[in-house]
Amino acid sequence: MFTNHFDSNTQTLNLVFAGHIDTIACQAMDAPVNALITDQLAQYGGQEGALKVAFDMNEVTFIASSFIRLCVFYAKQLPKNNFRLVNCNPFVKKTFMIAGLEALVRD
Repeated sequence: MFTNHFDSNTQTLNLVFAGHIDTIACQAMDAPVNALITDQLAQYGGQEGALKVAFDMNEVTFIASSFIRLCVFYAKQLPKNNFRLVNCNPFVKKTFMIAGLEALVRD
């Protein structure tokens, strides 16, 4: 479903997602993703440079609206521009564009 690693040099939590992220998959990953981000925020959130979170979407083939909700939730939890989606395929990019959230997508 997803893997993660933390880059202490850039204070970036990278979560790499794969496959078909439908509502059921999104519900299953909600608690583990929340725990990772909450833990890292507790350690790095208040420091200069603050925590950054990157959702790597390189291997994602489909996203449900519930995944978009998760992205918006985490984007609001972090300082401006510290949440981003990277390596999005054209389908995922277009989905975020239609939702008016293209600012979250970075290449």
